[in-house]
Amino acid sequence: MKKLLLGLIYLSVPAVSAQKLKKPVISNSKKDFFSHQSIQLETDKIFNKLVEIRRDFHRNPELAGHEIRTQKMLKQYLIALGLEVKTDIYGYGVVGILRGGREGKKIAWRSDMDALSNDFPDPQPFKSETKGIQHGCGHDVHMAVGLGIAEVLAKNKKYLKGTVYFVFQPEEETFMGAKGMMNTNLFSKIAPDEIYGLHVTALPVGEIIVKPNEVFAYQKRIRIELKKRIIKRGDKKFNRENPYLFVPHERRK
Repeated sequence: MKKLLLGLIYLSVPAVSAQKLKKPVISNSKKDFFSHQSIQLETDKIFNKLVEIRRDFHRNPELAGHEIRTQKMLKQYLIALGLEVKTDIYGYGVVGILRGGREGKKIAWRSDMDALSNDFPDPQPFKSETKGIQHGCGHDVHMAVGLGIAEVLAKNKKYLKGTVYFVFQPEEETFMGAKGMMNTNLFSKIAPDEIYGLHVTALPVGEIIVKPNEVFAYQKRIRIELKKRIIKRGDKKFNRENPYLFVPHERRK
């Protein structure tokens, strides 16, 4: 997570480009700030703390619409960093606002909050303590990364250009949270120029894949109720008392 966090802090700093990653992003006449080395140093200092925060989230997962403890943790952490915090946007969502000391872009960073309803085997010593609920989709990591970015930038906010919004979205697994925040005019209240997010996946440690626009597919559940019998053409074994939906042979495997 350390290399991931390090790279993502660069993405969240206003007006940074790929060509500038090896150069100071924010500076004044006397000293350069947010160089690669300084960000790595700041990240190293808080890394172990962020690991413990992630494990706390993992041990205490909450389903969509019930992110009460999660919201409280996020709110307290962001307030301790000196950020302005809003919790009246939608559900148990949290928005932290970090205003830099210099003029610049408005950048938003989004992390999701809720857990999944399942009981998959989890051999970790910090596994879920709530039966039937787990952080099986990485939202615990996403939140820890968001808090880490917020802490590094907050410690250097007087040199920061622009404003950074940390949007912690509830109810991602039910597809309701993003719509709810948008329907309550989130983006008219914070008006970001750009917004970034991430999703952990099975990549080698330290690698980040970046792509504009959509990356993961949206999904919907569809219920089909059959009002008439559907039969396979030429199937002489069809039982008219027990209609079935024909599935091609190659799809039955």
